[in-house]
Amino acid sequence: MLGTLRVGVIITDVDGKIHQVNDEASIICESLQEFEGRFLDTALNEVIEMQCPDGTAKTLLCTASPLHGLDGSIVGAALVVQDLTERRRIEMDLEQRIARLRYPDREHLPG
Repeated sequence: MLGTLRVGVIITDVDGKIHQVNDEASIICESLQEFEGRFLDTALNEVIEMQCPDGTAKTLLCTASPLHGLDGSIVGAALVVQDLTERRRIEMDLEQRIARLRYPDREHLPG
């Protein structure tokens, strides 16, 4: 079932050890070490910058929820990951274009 989702899903135990990862998470997070031991508490829409093994950087949106056992204790976490890298690049490009249109006489604009 996790394989059909268009977002990355990572399931960990209470110690943060990763037990299950869907294909999308493997694509988004070329290295899952970044997520070992993290996100055991609820994290809503946390944006993180991640260095990839090839040296490039990715911007990820992460949301985590604790997983509870039958007795109510926390037994792990479910983490949903979305890659915002391309979206951020487009937003920055758009902001620069708008700035050039607003201030056409300025040679060097921030960004």
